Amino acid sequence: MKSKLISAALLGASLVWWLIGDRAAGQENDPVASARKVTEELNSADKAVAAAGAALQRAKENLDGNRFNSAAYNARVSAEEEAAAKDKYEKSDANGKQDALEVYELAQELAAQRKAALAAAEQALPQREAEAKAAEEKFAVAWAAAEGVAGQITALVRQTENDLATGRRRAKQATEDAALAKATAESQTAANAGILKTFAELSAADKAVQQAAAAAKQASDAERPKKLAEAENAIKACAAALYTAAQHLSLFDADRQKLLILELRIPLVEADRAVQAASAALQQAQRDLEGKTNAVKEAQQRIAAAQQAVETRIAKTRAAKDLAREQEAAKRAEAARVSAEQALPAATANAERARGEYAAALRAAVTSLVESAEGDAALTTQKEAIAKAITDKEAEIGRQNETLVRRAAESQTEAEKAQADLAVVEKLAAGQSTVREALQGVLRRRFYRDVGVAQDDFRRHDTALAAATKESQAKAAAVAKAAAELKQMQVAVADAQKAAAAATASVAETAQKKEAAEKSVRDTAGAKTAAEKAANDARSAAAAAEKALAESAAENKATAEKTAKELQAVAQTAAQKFTEAERGAADAQKALEETLALRQAAEKKAADASKAVEDMQRKLAEIQAASDRATAEQNAADQSASQHRAALNATRASLAVAKAAAYGGLKPLPEAAWDYAKARHLLTRAGFGGTPDEVAKLQAMGLHDAVEHLLNFRKHPPAEISFEAYPKMRLEAHISALSGEEQQLLRNKRAAEDRQQMQNMRAWWLRRMIESPTPLEEKLTLFWHGQIPTQYSDVGDSYHMYLQNQLFRENAAGNFATLLHGTVHDAAMLKYLNNDTNVKGRANENLARELMELFSMGRDQGYTEIDIRQGARALTGYTYDAATGQFRFVSERHDSDPKSVFGKTGNWSGDDFARLILETPYPAKFVARQLFAYFAHDEPSADVVEALANVLRVNSYEIAPLLENLFLSEEFYSARSMGTDIKSPVQLVVGLHRELGLKAPDYAYLVSALRETGQDLFEPPSVFGWQAGRSWITTSRVLERYNTLAEILEERPRNGQSGVDVCGTLLAGKTFQSHAEVIDYLVKCTWSVPLPETKRAALVDFLKPLPPPDQWGANPGPVNASLTRVLVMLTCSPEYQLN
Repeated sequence: MKSKLISAALLGASLVWWLIGDRAAGQENDPVASARKVTEELNSADKAVAAAGAALQRAKENLDGNRFNSAAYNARVSAEEEAAAKDKYEKSDANGKQDALEVYELAQELAAQRKAALAAAEQALPQREAEAKAAEEKFAVAWAAAEGVAGQITALVRQTENDLATGRRRAKQATEDAALAKATAESQTAANAGILKTFAELSAADKAVQQAAAAAKQASDAERPKKLAEAENAIKACAAALYTAAQHLSLFDADRQKLLILELRIPLVEADRAVQAASAALQQAQRDLEGKTNAVKEAQQRIAAAQQAVETRIAKTRAAKDLAREQEAAKRAEAARVSAEQALPAATANAERARGEYAAALRAAVTSLVESAEGDAALTTQKEAIAKAITDKEAEIGRQNETLVRRAAESQTEAEKAQADLAVVEKLAAGQSTVREALQGVLRRRFYRDVGVAQDDFRRHDTALAAATKESQAKAAAVAKAAAELKQMQVAVADAQKAAAAATASVAETAQKKEAAEKSVRDTAGAKTAAEKAANDARSAAAAAEKALAESAAENKATAEKTAKELQAVAQTAAQKFTEAERGAADAQKALEETLALRQAAEKKAADASKAVEDMQRKLAEIQAASDRATAEQNAADQSASQHRAALNATRASLAVAKAAAYGGLKPLPEAAWDYAKARHLLTRAGFGGTPDEVAKLQAMGLHDAVEHLLNFRKHPPAEISFEAYPKMRLEAHISALSGEEQQLLRNKRAAEDRQQMQNMRAWWLRRMIESPTPLEEKLTLFWHGQIPTQYSDVGDSYHMYLQNQLFRENAAGNFATLLHGTVHDAAMLKYLNNDTNVKGRANENLARELMELFSMGRDQGYTEIDIRQGARALTGYTYDAATGQFRFVSERHDSDPKSVFGKTGNWSGDDFARLILETPYPAKFVARQLFAYFAHDEPSADVVEALANVLRVNSYEIAPLLENLFLSEEFYSARSMGTDIKSPVQLVVGLHRELGLKAPDYAYLVSALRETGQDLFEPPSVFGWQAGRSWITTSRVLERYNTLAEILEERPRNGQSGVDVCGTLLAGKTFQSHAEVIDYLVKCTWSVPLPETKRAALVDFLKPLPPPDQWGANPGPVNASLTRVLVMLTCSPEYQLN
């Protein structure tokens, strides 16, 4: 041990010498001094840049004619005022001429002054630009130097941190060694003191024996019995002391058979112990018999009560069962009593035999000591040997004590030295970290300015894009309106053209009617003339006939009269025809006039229609031109929006780069490197995967929009997948009035209901993972469940587990500090780590230890056993209400005395303890490492962890900025990250459903399948959570995984049928020309790596018996069977097991 301590001391001395002496050998090679120097230079240059930039900005603003009180603005206003004064002067009359002149002269003077100020401002701008450029150049030189030194100081700090970890381990080991050495020394010293006390007691007992023996020899016959009794007692005491001392003296081991004193006295002790043991056994047997007898009596009393219950209770069947149970218990009690009674004689005999053996041993010892003279010389010699052995042993003990004390002191010295060395390294590390932070602070100041510029550009482009989009929408509305008006006008023009054509046709028709009417007029006029002539002729003939009648002879009178009448009738007829012809002529004339009016109306209507067509065609041309202009304006607006969108995307990329630099985070992936494979990788890692269409949609968004879409899940509508969890059924007060069996039945029912709710919760959470539109929310909830785990089997309350699950979901991408504080208030965690038993005076360290070691800092990272004990004291009184699962602080149980955690002393509470943890530098690195390992790969470099930790620190433990930097980073899309992670059972099962778009799964089976494959939700295997990676793919688990996938795809019921309807779901709405295209699509759905050509050919051959894809709808049954087998072959492969 001494050599070990010396080696440790040399190691510590060399470590401190290297850290202090060697690093301080020369300031010119000292990164710390260099860092201080370049920090000052860079800070000075940065201030100069800021000042020059501000001066340049003021110079530019001074030339802004629209900026109030600038030189340009004042010059413009003064010029306008001068012109106005001049105009007023020129227009003023003689009375106001003088006043106007004075105003004009003042305006001229002011304008000249401000024009000179403007000229000076214009001359100052190049000078300010030159100064700004010079300041930037000087800053660039200082920046280049600072970057080089920053790398050196970072490497130095990292090395010192490693040395610090080594020093902590060494100091911890030295402290433990010192504590062990001290405890060993104290224990051995106490044991040695006991040995020395034993030797003293032996000496005193031996002296008492000699005195008692001498008194017995000299006693008279009357006193002899009394003296012999005293000798017996002395011998007993001496025998006991000798027996004890013999354990520590090698002399007795060497010559045990030759030492008469041992032959006499040690058997006496052994016999005495045998008596004590036999007596104790006898007393126990008697107590057993008494207890069994009482049990029989009590059983008989219960039987009597049960018999009475059979006679009096209503529930006679239950009472009869109780009676039978009590009778069986009575039989067992009687059998136990009989057994105890039978064991009593043997125990009594053993006790009597032991007492006899003890009496014989005692008589032999007394006889030897008092009555046997020949043994005196041997006893004297043996006593001298024992005395010498005791003296030697006492000297050995003294030397041993000195050695132990010296070694304890050396260990303590080494521990103190290790602590001192550690303090030196801690101070050195703190100084280096301070210098590094100062340098990085100045470096980040420039990055923050870049971020500010990028954010201003982003806001400007975002505003411009919004305006352009709004304008584009307005132009689109105008185009739509113009198109509608154009269409409406085109319809109106067509209608007008039809009306004009109809009017023209009507004009032609009226022309024909006019000609017919004119002809009718002419015809009726001719008929009228002929009728008039015929009427005149008839009237003349009738007049002649009347005259002839008057002149005719009597004999001819009748003939003449007849002739006259006939002619008179003819004349009347001719007159009627004339009247009719006259009326027809009038009607024809009227019809002609009407036809002429109709023609005029038709001609007017045709002219009006023609004019309307011309007007509408002109308006149509105007609308067409307006529509063309609106379309051109929309195209211009769309182009402007597209340009602003491109500028916004470029600015977003620049902003990501600037933020990463300002935070000290990971370098972002160039936008040009974004492709389908990376979009699939992002959707799989930041979620559970998706169909090819979903991946293509994510790819089309672009890298930054895709990350924002997944990460800002609070902006999306929540998943409509609710679950109503209920606390355990309360046990009513009257339960105590029930029988024991009834109480147990009630408790069993309560436990069964809680287990069923737990099973329902598992199915509900699986459904959220499969169906939620915000998969990252559920992926992070699963991460925290494994990172800050509790087990339902230990917690025993599903409602408490539900509350914890909601805590993880609500803070999934929120603030880690909030989540850590929530953890120390969480009922499930308080129960799981027994903090409900953590009370003042009896602190339970479980929660305090795991809070640092497993939840926030990492094992052996910056805390000591003292911090654990003090943290446990801070957490005393933190418990929960079992019925509601709500946090409770019981002040009576809380240790309110001062506590020292991480070197800070105060009356800390559990929340203070969480805050003190977060104030150390370790949680940021721990959380960064855990998140990176979960989403990317499990071997991050120190630089990667430090970069993500920087993002977390700068953003006050907000997790979303860290995830954004991670998901945008080159490291996340590196070959080391893509396609290398072994899928967890949850990722395997949930990913299968999301990648294939499977709906309505058998959730009860999925819950069982996850349990069989090693990831039972709400039941992590230990406080360490699930051990990922190769632990998922043991020999038995690989087979179970394959069976699970095949069962889901081929056997499990879904929408009323077994297995997956590949044609009706996965391939629905898609067109395939060949079997090979179908295979390629199925591979695209499932694999993240290319399918080897040999395997592709084999799968294509497997589908050859099927008809062409365009005929699959006719008989989908056999097709689905073959396609499902293809999916089973693809998923039950090593390639599909990788994420």
